[in-house]
Amino acid sequence: MFATLGRLLRAPSPWFGGFGALLYCSWPLAWLLNPTVARHSLASQLQAPGQPYSWLFIATDVTAGALLLIAGFLQLRGGAAPSHLPFAVVACYVAFGVLAMGAAVTPLTCDPSMQVCGPLLRHPLTIAHGAMSITSVLALLAALIVVAALLYRRGASRRTLALVNLVGFCWLIFGVGSLGDIWWHLHVSTELQDFFITVCSVTALLAVTGVEYMRRPSHAVVVVTPRTPAAVYNDDKG
Repeated sequence: MFATLGRLLRAPSPWFGGFGALLYCSWPLAWLLNPTVARHSLASQLQAPGQPYSWLFIATDVTAGALLLIAGFLQLRGGAAPSHLPFAVVACYVAFGVLAMGAAVTPLTCDPSMQVCGPLLRHPLTIAHGAMSITSVLALLAALIVVAALLYRRGASRRTLALVNLVGFCWLIFGVGSLGDIWWHLHVSTELQDFFITVCSVTALLAVTGVEYMRRPSHAVVVVTPRTPAAVYNDDKG
């Protein structure tokens, strides 16, 4: 366990993924810098023109996406994804990072939860932002599903599988909670939103470290070629 943890800590990609995940989870800053939006609106509204510190929340998402992009590049260059399935995990979390960057630089021009926006066609940036935000979440969910399947198939440790199960359960909690909020008007959308941003951050880090974890020596295939008698004889002579 400790040997694997030490190897993960020595690899650069989990560090890039970790800092990217931390920056993406910027909602605690919103409660300090823009509590009105943090309490009553979508997190995307923090990046809208005219909002205080909108530049900071745009910068955190853009930097987070860039760090995930770097992590993916390092893993592909370092051979962390030798087959198509680990490559799919890298592709999915990189897509999440790129789409998060795109959503950040195309902020909402109208928040339907706080104002009457009129026809959406009059707000192309809002449409683009929403489309990239939704697609980024789907890409991240795909990364979680694939990395979980790979870790189960390759016989990961119980602690690792327990973490994967916990993250998947958190996605389920968000889904059920969102349906409950819509159906029963529980008024917990803000708390669910902050919870889900945290879950997405943890999922991104899990995807990066999961691919790195699968490079551990115990998963390598070692081919042993028996020595011929002639070779043994020659070694004895030498």
